[in-house]
Amino acid sequence: MNMDLGANRTFDDSLVPDSLSSLIPYAKKWGVEKPSEQDHFVALMKKSRPSELMAFNVQLDLNEEIVSEWLGSLPKKHVSEMTDEDWLHPLWAFVAMYKIRELTGPGLHFEAENQAREKFQNELKLERYSKATLEADEAFRLKKFSEYIFILSEFENLISEIQKKKLAIAKKHVRNS
Repeated sequence: MNMDLGANRTFDDSLVPDSLSSLIPYAKKWGVEKPSEQDHFVALMKKSRPSELMAFNVQLDLNEEIVSEWLGSLPKKHVSEMTDEDWLHPLWAFVAMYKIRELTGPGLHFEAENQAREKFQNELKLERYSKATLEADEAFRLKKFSEYIFILSEFENLISEIQKKKLAIAKKHVRNS
């Protein structure tokens, strides 16, 4: 399957409400009909285009309520009453697209949010570490070794070789006092 074209669905765009026009390109690409092709397409996208997959998921998640309202407003027909024209309606591309969304797992965009949150927390920790080293250096100069140990205890995985040596000295002084 061509990953740029995906399902390459065609349908009458005018049958899609204006409020969902931004999803039309997604429905045409991601509205893969056959389950075996859906699985294959998802595997390809996860492996080689995870950021595109994430953008797809975010867009669908943001518009899920509007899509549900639209699909719920369409006339219902029994399968035996369906015409060829009915099967060409864009709703089927949207339904297939949401099946793809189900296959990609619960909220991949949350993973990105978690990564962003973790990055932010790491940046904050580095900022705190920067301030803590100044306080720790002052405590060491004043021979407040317990304070030095306490200040740097949160940052053991970040401390420099010099700080490790000072920490060993501080611990030795605390043990001997």
